[in-house]
Amino acid sequence: MTHYIAQLIDDIRAAAAAAPPDPLDDKNLPSWRVADIQAKASEQFLNGVPQPLSTIVGIPSSLLPSPHRLSNQQVSTLLSEMLNLLEAYNFSPDYPEGLPDRLLYDALRNIWDDDNTHVITGRVHIGFCEHEEDEYCPFPGYCKECQDLLMNEWNEEADADGLLKPLEPSDGSRYAKFNENMVLEGIQNYCDRWCERCPFRRMCYVAITEEKMQDLLEKYPDGNIPAEEMMKWPLGEGQEDALFDDDAAQDADFDEEWPEDEADFETEDDDFFSPSNKAQRHPLTHQSKAFAMQMHQWLKNRHQELGDNLTPHLAQGYSETMTLAEEVLNRFHFFIPVKLQRALVGLYDDEHFDDGGRDMNGSAKVALLTIDESLDALTLLIRNLKNHRTELKNLRQQLEEIRNMTETEFPEARAFIRPYHDQE
Repeated sequence: MTHYIAQLIDDIRAAAAAAPPDPLDDKNLPSWRVADIQAKASEQFLNGVPQPLSTIVGIPSSLLPSPHRLSNQQVSTLLSEMLNLLEAYNFSPDYPEGLPDRLLYDALRNIWDDDNTHVITGRVHIGFCEHEEDEYCPFPGYCKECQDLLMNEWNEEADADGLLKPLEPSDGSRYAKFNENMVLEGIQNYCDRWCERCPFRRMCYVAITEEKMQDLLEKYPDGNIPAEEMMKWPLGEGQEDALFDDDAAQDADFDEEWPEDEADFETEDDDFFSPSNKAQRHPLTHQSKAFAMQMHQWLKNRHQELGDNLTPHLAQGYSETMTLAEEVLNRFHFFIPVKLQRALVGLYDDEHFDDGGRDMNGSAKVALLTIDESLDALTLLIRNLKNHRTELKNLRQQLEEIRNMTETEFPEARAFIRPYHDQE
């Protein structure tokens, strides 16, 4: 990926150098020529034929890597080059101050093929949303323009079903900025629990509370957190259970093992034919848990292998892309069976959750998305880790079977629209 990024930067710089010069840069232009050029630019803006931005600047969107495959430094470097390229072609993207580079880079990728009109001089401002009620905000938690509009127009809906509520007044801590924005209740129900890369983390009770807990644990490493510290961040009404939702599967690190006690998946109903017990006996549950245990063992061995001597692996081409692939597998190998189990419980009892069919498809979709990402990660590692190829191919085959079973059991899961995460 490092070599690819270097080549892409060279291409972007070449495209910027090929941009037509601004005729007004000529200091010796007579005033009548200045007026003529400005009139021509206005005519271009009003009556010119729009073209995809990628066509105008000469860099296809397909060349821009997903931010999930880039390090923070690579994102920042590419973003800087893209902004310089747009500047060379007289485009000025409009975005909030203080926006993280990763969020802005992803937003630019999303509009890179949108139609725009190039002008010979002046500036064409590029927006990222239409400021409409039914549009998704590209900069949640950072953009202030739509906040009042959304809160006013959705106020009645928020009161009716609790989808949107303002947070409690700030206590003056560093979470004050978060307090000034909306919280999207229930957004954690259909997410992949990778908070660090989620653009909604500043609008999620679970993410912000976990962040606070991490800070408190750093401040009180013995775990004895004073009650008054805990009370400084009161949860909103009805949010007490959000932190204990079984959607919130914990990230598995290398020292974790699958719990011997299956009580984590039991309900109070001990009936052999209860939805929970039927879900536990489903082949999808058994296969996903077997995959998780084998994947976990491989990750532990790999962690030990890299920890013993990383230098030879770096010399053999071990890259940030491969590091990310292993991180994906580490994040999701235990998460997948937890989500599938939840989906199966909904399958066997539509009344177990509110709108059970909807819930089971939402859980199954999240499982499928993380399976897709894990399969991509396995494929990349298979290509690069020759000594592990046989074991990784076996793991990939298992996961492909799990995906096929999931799609068969939940045929409507892929079409499920996750609130806030997906766009209709």
